Amino acid sequence: GCHSNFDILLVDPPRDGLTPTVCDMALKGTFSHVIYVSCGRRALLRDLAALCDVGGFDVADLAVIDLFPGTDAVESLVHLKRR
Repeated sequence: GCHSNFDILLVDPPRDGLTPTVCDMALKGTFSHVIYVSCGRRALLRDLAALCDVGGFDVADLAVIDLFPGTDAVESLVHLKRR
């Protein structure tokens, strides 16, 4: 497909997380790295389970960024690397 020549997939989904189409593209594509920006912790955990448990990716690095001090909202930035 059109994504077969790319090494890195950058995703910044809404709070609900990745759509099944994007998740499938990440799993079936030739990407060596996925950079995942998330504001939805539950969806991030669900998507990481799919990408890491079944998809052959490992978490290489993780940063949690507090863009909204005084609230419980945080942004997560995760670097996944294919095994």
